[in-house]
Amino acid sequence: MKRRKFIEGVGMISATALLPMQGFSMPGKPKYKMGLQLFSIRGDMAKDAIGSLKAAKALGYEDFEAYGFDSDKIGFYGYKSSELKKVMDDLNLSMTSGHFGFSTYLSKADDELSRFVDQCIKG
Repeated sequence: MKRRKFIEGVGMISATALLPMQGFSMPGKPKYKMGLQLFSIRGDMAKDAIGSLKAAKALGYEDFEAYGFDSDKIGFYGYKSSELKKVMDDLNLSMTSGHFGFSTYLSKADDELSRFVDQCIKG
C-alpha cells in the first residue's frame, strides 16, 4: 500500500467520527420489543415497582419477565396480578413471561403442585 493511499484511508475513517450518531441509527420502529428480566432489578422492584418500571421504560425496555410471584396474594411486587396488569397497560408495557418458584413444590404432593400451577396461571 502506498503512503498516500494509507493517509487518505485513515483520513476518511477519522472523518466518520465527526458525523452525528443519527446517521448510524436504525430507521423506523424495531421489529421486536426490548425485554428485561425483573429479577435483575428485584431490589428496586421491591422498593418501588411502578417507579422501577417507569425507569426501565425510559431506558427503552418495553417487555418484561416477572419475578417474585406471591402465591398467597396471587400477585407480584405487592400488587394483585390484575392491578399490575392495569399498571402495565397504563404504561404501555407488556409482561410476556414469568419466573415462578416451582422447585419448592416438586417434592410435595401432586395436588399441591397443581394448586400452585393453577395460582400462577390465574395470576
